[in-house]
Amino acid sequence: AHQLEAGVLPRALEGVQNGSGDALIKALYALSALIRGNLDGRLAFYGAGGVGTAVRFLQTHASNARLLRKALQLVESLAQDEIEGGAG
Repeated sequence: AHQLEAGVLPRALEGVQNGSGDALIKALYALSALIRGNLDGRLAFYGAGGVGTAVRFLQTHASNARLLRKALQLVESLAQDEIEGGAG
């Protein structure tokens, strides 16, 4: 949870909203790392409006296969963690 306390989640969400190129990919990776198997990370993601950010991202970048694949992996990770009901 140290990364959450350090404010990484808001910066990663901002990177997903406003980033481009490699910075955007890195922001997606950071988000994925913060929430995968991490209940506190998922709750912080939900509380920070992460779902809306993800939906807007998918709508905005639907034509970019690479970005779409990374974003869908993030969504898949969220769904899998919710199905499993645990924090890993």
